[in-house]
Amino acid sequence: MTVVDSDGAESSAVGKVKVVKERDYPPEANAGQDVIVYLPHNAVILQGNRSTDDRGIVSWEWTKRPGDKAVDMQNTRTPFLQLSNLEEGMYTFVLRVWDNSGQNSSAEVHVFVKPPTNEPPIG
Repeated sequence: MTVVDSDGAESSAVGKVKVVKERDYPPEANAGQDVIVYLPHNAVILQGNRSTDDRGIVSWEWTKRPGDKAVDMQNTRTPFLQLSNLEEGMYTFVLRVWDNSGQNSSAEVHVFVKPPTNEPPIG
């Protein structure tokens, strides 16, 4: 760069510009907090909407741990997994999220299904 003042004096200097590729961080899956369900209620919605990424999450996938009891699962490709027909016991679900660069992350959440509570009748 050269600078010239009003008297015609000039001065020069050389500067360097380094272009650095912007870093793309992987997403962070968040499957939410563990849930306790008391029968006869046998349905719940798991919330993975607190998962984050610096450029945005483009897909979600919920799966059940192999070996856990059968359960009806709906909306497995959204942040909100709907579960129904839960039976007494413990279930583990895994949420995997992807960003637009193909990077992914996963998180687990547990659902504990307990027998009905023995509450005295209200009368």
